[in-house]
Amino acid sequence: PVANITTCANSLTGPINFSTTVPGTTYSWTNNNATIGLGANGTGNIPQFTAINNGTTTIVATIIVTPTFSNPTGDPLRSGTPITFTITITPAPIALCKNVTIYLNAVGIATLLTSDVNNGSTGGTLTLSKTTFTCANIGPNTVTLTVTDICGKTATCTSIVTVVDNLPPVITGNVIPLLPVQGDQAVTAVPVVTASVN
Repeated sequence: PVANITTCANSLTGPINFSTTVPGTTYSWTNNNATIGLGANGTGNIPQFTAINNGTTTIVATIIVTPTFSNPTGDPLRSGTPITFTITITPAPIALCKNVTIYLNAVGIATLLTSDVNNGSTGGTLTLSKTTFTCANIGPNTVTLTVTDICGKTATCTSIVTVVDNLPPVITGNVIPLLPVQGDQAVTAVPVVTASVN
């Protein structure tokens, strides 16, 4: 048997070699999806080819290999049991970004997700060059979105992430009384005010 193969667009694939213990065996094969960059049929081993996928979704080709052999007594050629396997081609990574505005929370932090800047990227796993923002980042920031496919190939785009702090400072206060004075003088309390900045 031949294991199923998964590879990436624009990657070299193969060769795929066939073998058996029966001397003189030859092979013929068919491919039901020549758009992957491999011919529709052939004989012998499958040669190395450049995988093609010009779309944005995975494509699959089914390969059927038929062995043909004769025994030492000179019997006519006979076909053995065909074997079937698939070649799956993932699309090339495409990175598409959009600009976004995010807001600091009450403790002065904003978190950016890939879904915030992704604008229809395809072909791999998404990562960001920066995900956490603070008061030091208020205003526009350039962030890179990277799409990485299973073969390690990447595509990137940039997004302008505008960080906004629209929460007013929170003011809290308490009253601390002064020490009592001598005689009939009044005791005065002084408010102590603190502010937390966000």
